[in-house]
Amino acid sequence: MKSIFAGLSAAVNAVGVALTGYLLVAIPAILLWMITFKLEGDLAQPLSGASAAWLLGHAVPLVFSFSASEALSFGAAAEAVHLPLSLPLLGLALLTVIAAIRFGWRIPKQPLHALAMLIGGTAGFALVSTVVAFAAADALNTFVWWAALKPLLFFIIPAVLAFLVRHLSDVLDLLPDSVANFGGGSVLLLPLAGRLATATGAAILAVCAALFAVSCLLHFAEFVRISQLLHLDVLGTVVLWLTCLLLLPVALLWTLAWLTGSGFRVGVGSSVSPFEQLLGPVPSFPMFSMIPADWGNWAFLAPLLLFLATVTVGALFSARLRGESAVGRVVVIGAATLLLFFATAFLMGLAGGAIGPGRLTLTGPEPWLVALIVAALSVVGLALGTWIGSSGGSVAERLPGPAGAGLKRLRDARREAIAAKRPQLVELVDDEEPAQWESANQETELLETEALQFEEFRLTPSQTAEPEGETPDSSEQQGTPQADGGIADGSFGFLFKKRTGLRKPPKSDA
Repeated sequence: MKSIFAGLSAAVNAVGVALTGYLLVAIPAILLWMITFKLEGDLAQPLSGASAAWLLGHAVPLVFSFSASEALSFGAAAEAVHLPLSLPLLGLALLTVIAAIRFGWRIPKQPLHALAMLIGGTAGFALVSTVVAFAAADALNTFVWWAALKPLLFFIIPAVLAFLVRHLSDVLDLLPDSVANFGGGSVLLLPLAGRLATATGAAILAVCAALFAVSCLLHFAEFVRISQLLHLDVLGTVVLWLTCLLLLPVALLWTLAWLTGSGFRVGVGSSVSPFEQLLGPVPSFPMFSMIPADWGNWAFLAPLLLFLATVTVGALFSARLRGESAVGRVVVIGAATLLLFFATAFLMGLAGGAIGPGRLTLTGPEPWLVALIVAALSVVGLALGTWIGSSGGSVAERLPGPAGAGLKRLRDARREAIAAKRPQLVELVDDEEPAQWESANQETELLETEALQFEEFRLTPSQTAEPEGETPDSSEQQGTPQADGGIADGSFGFLFKKRTGLRKPPKSDA
């Protein structure tokens, strides 16, 4: 019964997620209809337009057909016009993905509850997307079933991935030993590769966002001038700015393509990159005023910015890789590069499409070329950054003057605290209480986290052995609990967990 209620709650949640994005475009459409037509005419028209816009935001291609008389009223030639439109308003898809990640993150790990919530969420979102697809059937440039299914993929795939990431440790525990130990345990390094890919992608997008912000500041006057030439009223201006806001993810992806040097296209035969700019006539849309000019002889700085970002991430991430072997580092960097390659290719594929007839049927970057350049910059930059971080000494040693000296003192004090506590966290004997196991595990994780901040400082059995002539404390010899909750037993040495918790040693025959 609890699973049924969980599924129903998930269905309601998914319906709310879908309706949130739909109302974001439906409310301005209804207001425009109310003000322009003064509540006269058919309400189905603005709802159909809002449905088409919501589907376009989830990468569903559209086509608008106008008769000769309608085209003439727009100032075009007196002939029928077919206007394809497939450049997605990715802001709507981004809202769906964020809500789906939040939805998947909250799914519990109990199999029945998880299955019920996934089924309920899928059914709820599919209900809304199906209704919207039928409402915009006249404007679709594809099958209705595909128009209903495609938005659902933007919800269910991020939700499942968020669920798997949240319970990744449980998923890895389900792997058979032959798979978990493949390549010397390289499979267990995949979560670390995922974090490295996420950090690298975030750094690259930060560079793109900074460059796009600078371009907006430099071309803001042109943006306003083009907006004024459209002679829009207040509501039309709101719709225009909302459209530009929903196209911001596309602009960031185009900026990334520009920084790689491969550039993007705004029509057949055009090319926009830091090395050259070949633009023909473009629509009078304010966002196109943000297109930067080529950098001429300084064009090599554009991909260099991305390369420096990846080197920085590699240097900052080197502390986490310091305890891994050379093969392990290669696995982590290689897997992170592959993730970046396929993620970039997928996103660049979404960031292109048609914005009109004729030559405007082709816009956006070349997905595989951009992905290949990003992967090449990432693998070299991460490897170089990791090497710099691991061979250049600690941050405290590289900082000059009082700052470095103060950080060294802080590091030494923390190391002394870790060294004083670490010998207490030894392997537990079989007759210890489970609560003491949990306390020792938690303290081990805390100390290892602190040690990672100071160059992965770990004590080995030889480092923690008692000096000759000294007698261990009586509490350590008897394996009694310490005052701070740790457990000590000198007969088992100092064996600590690596990834999956403390392990009891096998009983000795003696």
